[in-house]
Amino acid sequence: MTCLMQLVRHDDDILGGYEISIEDAPYQVNYGDKCGGVIINEKWALTSAHCGTDENFIRVGSRHRLRGTKMRVIYHKVHPSFGIKHTYDYDIQLLRLFKRLNFSKRVQAIDISSTHDRQLLVSGWGYPKEKTDYTDVLHQVQLKIVPMRKCQEVNNRWYNHTLTERMFCAGGQGRDACQGDSGGAAVSLGRIVGLSAFGFGCGRDIPGVYTNVSNSDVREWIRGYTGV
Repeated sequence: MTCLMQLVRHDDDILGGYEISIEDAPYQVNYGDKCGGVIINEKWALTSAHCGTDENFIRVGSRHRLRGTKMRVIYHKVHPSFGIKHTYDYDIQLLRLFKRLNFSKRVQAIDISSTHDRQLLVSGWGYPKEKTDYTDVLHQVQLKIVPMRKCQEVNNRWYNHTLTERMFCAGGQGRDACQGDSGGAAVSLGRIVGLSAFGFGCGRDIPGVYTNVSNSDVREWIRGYTGV
């Protein structure tokens, strides 16, 4: 999300949410201690492309941001169309892990959905409000989908009829993702439908924007590399 008149990427907590255990979201990972991420099988995770490719690890299996088991990332694959039509279009990258994950109640993959309900669950360790800092304990918030027509009408250059079909909007009015939550999962009916991407401020009357991993183009790209 963005602060004041500046764009806020969600890569840096959840507003209006509550603490959860890692067993409530065992697919959630910490990418490079700066972004969220999502396990999609034993060898692959997803995060946002704008989180960069300099980090070489994820942390898994803990509700505490810096206590998870470190797993080495050996390969980053950013979507080739990232940033072409919009700074955050196709805002997704694949992370290939050096070793297979050992699945348990605390570490699990999540399936990718082809559709979603009007309610989402979004989790992360990001800022609890604008201009603060990461939280230590994993938080989650329930958000409502905002119609794309309404989201496109937000008077801000990052919105304002520039959003693409690889995006959807949710939250606002005190319930939101924030800085530090980028790459974390937006989950509907037990499956991932999106990744937290960006917004304008945190918890304002402006929806956050998510990468739509249910989009057919994005979905096929993921399947082509991971088989998921």
